[in-house]
Amino acid sequence: PAWSIVFNALKWTLLLLGTSQLIAWTLGIFLGVYLALNKGKIIDRILQPALVFMLTIPPFWLGIILILIFAVTLKVLPPTGAYGIYPTPFSILRHLILPMLVIIVATLPSHTIVIRNSALEVLSSDFAVASIAQGLKRKTLILRVIRNSILPSLTQLFLSLGWLFGGIYTVEYTFSYPGVGTVIANAVYSRDYPVLEAALFITALAIIVANLAADLIY
Repeated sequence: PAWSIVFNALKWTLLLLGTSQLIAWTLGIFLGVYLALNKGKIIDRILQPALVFMLTIPPFWLGIILILIFAVTLKVLPPTGAYGIYPTPFSILRHLILPMLVIIVATLPSHTIVIRNSALEVLSSDFAVASIAQGLKRKTLILRVIRNSILPSLTQLFLSLGWLFGGIYTVEYTFSYPGVGTVIANAVYSRDYPVLEAALFITALAIIVANLAADLIY
């Protein structure tokens, strides 16, 4: 049945999506707040253009470059697949590193930029100015800024899931990772319409559920 094929692949896509976004979003929060606290300084002037440049890198191209470097040249990481002979945790982790790194590089800049802009608004608000004037500890101030800057980033994260799924699918096919992206590509090439319909239906359903989850989290 088409559903069994898609659901078997979905667990690998969710693993890749969950781990990459957990890392990228967490790093984006702290990096964005750090840049906001250092607005106009040399680190801010260097990283902002670098983040914009990272947004222009096609994920599939970056995946090919990483395969050439780490799998073909250095031979330290596997180039394709989700595990070796047996799906042990260590083997799954080794195969996950390269595709996960590509997704992190592709999504970290947008998370960081959104958090930076939001944190700048928070820092210019009355309560932040008053807190700074009262001599609030820097650690406490940073935590308050993070807490008040997260909502716009959550919105950006969930609303970009459509693009994110598309990006993950192309990366999965680049690494022959057995996720939904590879299933869709194989279904297109073999004209397997039931599998293709099931995969696209699950994708659309996942995006709708994610947007609902964003409203509930709010």
